Amino acid sequence: MKKQQRTVFRIANLIYAQVRAQEATRIGNATAEQRRLNSALDRYAALCRQAAKAHARKWLAAAKRLLEQANTALEDLHYEIEARRRQRHDESLPLASPGDVVRDLEQMEAEFHQWQCDEGTATLSVRTDDIELSGVYLGAFTIQLNLRQLGQSDPQSAFSIIAEDPNPAGGRDGVTHPHVKDERLCAGEALVPIGSALQTGRICDFFLLVRSVLQTYNAHSAYVPLDNWNGSPCQDCGHLMDDGEGFCCEYCENNLCDSCISYCRNCNNAGCLSCLETCPACEDRFCPNCMTTCSECKQSCCGGCLTDGLCPTCHEEKENNHESDEHGNESGAVPVTAPQHAA
Repeated sequence: MKKQQRTVFRIANLIYAQVRAQEATRIGNATAEQRRLNSALDRYAALCRQAAKAHARKWLAAAKRLLEQANTALEDLHYEIEARRRQRHDESLPLASPGDVVRDLEQMEAEFHQWQCDEGTATLSVRTDDIELSGVYLGAFTIQLNLRQLGQSDPQSAFSIIAEDPNPAGGRDGVTHPHVKDERLCAGEALVPIGSALQTGRICDFFLLVRSVLQTYNAHSAYVPLDNWNGSPCQDCGHLMDDGEGFCCEYCENNLCDSCISYCRNCNNAGCLSCLETCPACEDRFCPNCMTTCSECKQSCCGGCLTDGLCPTCHEEKENNHESDEHGNESGAVPVTAPQHAA
């Protein structure tokens, strides 16, 4: 037997063994779910019987209370029935046999030209062709599947999307595709069939579904819209701006969007919220050049709120002290001196 064939059979057996192990786990979960369903059904039936007995004995208050409890139990029963129905759908999916997996690997060779498997880490990988969406070049991607994670409850944790020639969104290195962030795919409506393919061991279907998502653009679910892909981020909020759209802070020179830029109320220079100061008196924002300090308390204020170099608080205090001094002088009080005694 050729070395390549032996490798294919080993991988197929690994995939099949993992799928069967996850099937055993699902059967155990289904058994536990069935017990919860039976318990919820028994509780609902018991409350209905108790309510009927209370009503027959004219215990109306008790019957009403039991009916309310029965309605709550009915909601719990409905939840358990829906959970069991979803599990039944998963159990009805046929598992791929080792022969099916071998044929999947052969089909992957035709679809992707080649595939690679690292048996040490149990990862199976394929590489897409270069992808371009709406005129934006995104390059090729490697879809890497962890075979030991097949059939997990969160299918997205089983695989990674790695950009081979990254062209990330401006200012967001982790977004290498409108639907890929930090090597995790936002699969949208394709997540359910992707999860089913992994659960049943249909490996080729999984890779084809993921490739289809990568070759498709949905503006409503994109991490970054392609229209803003090559823009620059606002240094305050991170919003991506088209070239020439933003504003520059005249003090720190950061780029800002129109929602984050502000202006000095005196000289009208543009500035970010970090560089402009708020005058405590008038609560308007001013640049550092248009702010000064009170000569008394050293608090920063705008020039328009200072009077004789004093902030409003210090100026008012000075005026009050001056009025008090004038009031004392106008009262005509004569200073009292000690009497003189003859020697």
